[in-house]
Amino acid sequence: MPPQLPNYLLLPPTEIHSQFRHLEHMHRERHSCPQGRWTLPSTTPNRHIYMSRNRYENVEPYLHNRILLGGYDDPSSPQRSEVAGDYINASQICLGSRSYIAAQGPTASTAGHFWRMVAHNLPEEREAVIVMLTQLRERGREKCFPYFLGAGGGDGVGSGAGGGRTGEVAVGGGGEAEGRSLRPRSAPSPTTPQGILPIPREENDPSLFEAELHTLSTSFHEASKSEVRRLRLRYRSRATKGEWRYKEVNHLFFSAWPDFQVPKGEDREALVELVGLAARVASPTQTTKSAGTKTAKRMSTPSSLGRDLVSYDGSPRVIHCSAGVGRTGTFMALDSLLTRLYSGELDCLPQDCNPVWETVLRLREQRMMMVQTLDQLLLIYHVLRERWVERSRHSN
Repeated sequence: MPPQLPNYLLLPPTEIHSQFRHLEHMHRERHSCPQGRWTLPSTTPNRHIYMSRNRYENVEPYLHNRILLGGYDDPSSPQRSEVAGDYINASQICLGSRSYIAAQGPTASTAGHFWRMVAHNLPEEREAVIVMLTQLRERGREKCFPYFLGAGGGDGVGSGAGGGRTGEVAVGGGGEAEGRSLRPRSAPSPTTPQGILPIPREENDPSLFEAELHTLSTSFHEASKSEVRRLRLRYRSRATKGEWRYKEVNHLFFSAWPDFQVPKGEDREALVELVGLAARVASPTQTTKSAGTKTAKRMSTPSSLGRDLVSYDGSPRVIHCSAGVGRTGTFMALDSLLTRLYSGELDCLPQDCNPVWETVLRLREQRMMMVQTLDQLLLIYHVLRERWVERSRHSN
């Protein structure tokens, strides 16, 4: 007997298309409001410095939940607003008990800010988890600066991240092609550092943040088609009173999500595996320090995927693609909805409830363009329907 699907998983593509058109209409209405209600007002001091840190000139975080870069000895210090000292294109995202940071892919001049965020804007007592959903270059254009060793043949932070002058425009290439046109900024190419990856102090940075990045191990997780890196960030700043601190980082690099498209077939299965893997490595009950250079082949069963998702406590992880909106929002929606599926929460909803719509709506209230294309919205519905059917099959 086929499983009983809820009404929202029986919607025809035409109805989902109508939903997406409504999302876009709401986006246009929101951004027709006077500047300053949602994003930085034009009168903001040094606004040009803030804007130069955006990879795309038409994608910026909302004011009410933008990440305020840490690293200061006094959280209320006026230094935070000096020379845009607290600005990064990243947003705090909440979906129920889940918490995330949605970020743009670092540029040459903001990679140091990215690592400062990892050091100071994530729970100090927890290992960091970063999920990277974009290749460094797609269709011949830069989508993300190589902010860690082993990316792009060894290119990295040394010359560009935090080392350039404040306000430097520092990324080249075209817009992330996930739907609405994104307008890129242009910049010179970085040089290639050698050995341990230095993250030098940025000129005029009032936090005095500086760091270096050590790669502890690298492996390939076949089931999720992801490169898995264990990194150690050694850093100091005003917040540490100049003392060196250390933070362990789990970096998951998924390159099977092509520009202009959504993962299909085995790549779609790999994406679901990645959702589970990102929860598993983030769990404090899991032993991730033993990750080595061997290739991992573990494929999740429905029960193990659900266990990984439900057992995770929801503490913040950093998710990024290129603009930090399309693929990033889709990943967060899948993580939240699959967790609710395997916890049994979706079984208890009224028949007229549509958690997919509500989740995407909530995402777009927190960051512009989240789940950026119709295909990405359809992907969420398809994956949730497939996993609902599979869960029912294994429970019978």
